[in-house]
Amino acid sequence: MPSISTVLWPRTLVDVHRSLAAAVEVFAVVCGCSRSLAAAVEVFAETLENKGRKVFDEMPMRNSVTWNAMITGYCSQSKKAKDCAFEVLFLFKDMLVDVCGVNPTHTTMVCVLSTSSQLGVLESGACVHGYIEKTIYMPENDLFVGTGLVDMYSKCGCLDSALSIF
Repeated sequence: MPSISTVLWPRTLVDVHRSLAAAVEVFAVVCGCSRSLAAAVEVFAETLENKGRKVFDEMPMRNSVTWNAMITGYCSQSKKAKDCAFEVLFLFKDMLVDVCGVNPTHTTMVCVLSTSSQLGVLESGACVHGYIEKTIYMPENDLFVGTGLVDMYSKCGCLDSALSIF
């Protein structure tokens, strides 16, 4: 039978790890290392910890890297996929109305289209397609965005639209 110190040692390591992670977050914010912070936010979002969202929400300035870190973190979830998919749509809406004026990137578009495909929500996918048409010249020529559009329309049952993009 293991001793009490054997059982408590892993718990101590977990506590130290959490403290170290928090210190790294603070350091990244103080130093203005948005890419490092974005990586931390994405890891927290991928593991469904609220810390990533908390750090993201408390950021005074967000850029496309931090927005995409949060969106792709939620988009990559397999557990609680439906909840995370809705969160991606909410984040995308928030990104569009954010006062910092950060524009979605091609990565953002692919994740949001993937989310619409996953949910089978044609309305949100069609709205995203409209936004893409207005902001990206010839989105069909972008391999990833075009594939995302074809995937979204086919999974939502609009095969004619998918075929016209293909």
